[in-house]
Amino acid sequence: MLEYKGGDGQTKETAIKIVGAENGNKGIEAEYNYLRLFSEYLEEEIKIVRQTLEHDGDKSYDLFLLQFEDGEQRDLWFDITDFYGNYSIADFHLPADTPEND
Repeated sequence: MLEYKGGDGQTKETAIKIVGAENGNKGIEAEYNYLRLFSEYLEEEIKIVRQTLEHDGDKSYDLFLLQFEDGEQRDLWFDITDFYGNYSIADFHLPADTPEND
């Protein structure tokens, strides 16, 4: 069962941890699903400005820079250690309802 644990994702120390992703593809889909749900919860469009892979010791993170409708930009950290590298790039695809960059 897929779960979101950890903190609010505002810092590396409070990164959102995706638990139960059976592979990297499912983990990546979970990240984008979280972003979609976050956008729905806030009732505003969120754009992904940048996504960066970060490593700190034995941990791996995806750092998203998000832009909100009012122009504010914020970081959102995901701890992807549990599934990082556990996928085939040939099988990679984003969900159809992924927030798009303009």
